[in-house]
Amino acid sequence: MAETRGGDMAERDAAGVQLMHEALMRWRDAPPVTVTLERTGAWTVLLALQAAVAHPGFGGSSWAPALVTVGRQIQELACDDAEIYATAERGWPGGAGSGAAPFDPDAEPDPAHLELFAAAFARWKDAAPVTVSAERRHIWAVMMGLQTAMLHPGVQESAAMARTVESIGRQLQEALCDDPELYALAESGWDPAAGFEPGEGR
Repeated sequence: MAETRGGDMAERDAAGVQLMHEALMRWRDAPPVTVTLERTGAWTVLLALQAAVAHPGFGGSSWAPALVTVGRQIQELACDDAEIYATAERGWPGGAGSGAAPFDPDAEPDPAHLELFAAAFARWKDAAPVTVSAERRHIWAVMMGLQTAMLHPGVQESAAMARTVESIGRQLQEALCDDPELYALAESGWDPAAGFEPGEGR
């Protein structure tokens, strides 16, 4: 039976690679995808993309640069304060201050950061949303990044953050997936039991 299951998985992987190849060909001349995000949602996506870039399965993949490209676009649009911008910058590999210790879900929150975020969220409540535009292949990468971020302890421990990450990721899925089989492939990435790992063919 194990051999049969392995064969089934290999067939599914090959089918996924073919679907992605066909989609990338279709998307070469397609217009970019534009998405409008509330400021708090944009900040949440930014954090989620940084978590995904740091994920072992994603960081070394060919999709990772797209996460940085779109994430930095969000950072430029959403971070309306020098301190909040600097905090965001520390989250990128190689960013200023990025040598800080990795996220520890059991660590006590930094009171200065809590104050900074509280002030930012209060400002953003009535601020205009931000509009992000990117190539379709980059939006696919961002969607995968948000799916990967759902596995991060910091996201899993925050029901509000998890809801926002999944909601925006599914919004991208609806805007992007122009084929039922591609939609089903994207949908499978929301299942944590699927053991999702980004790869060249996804």
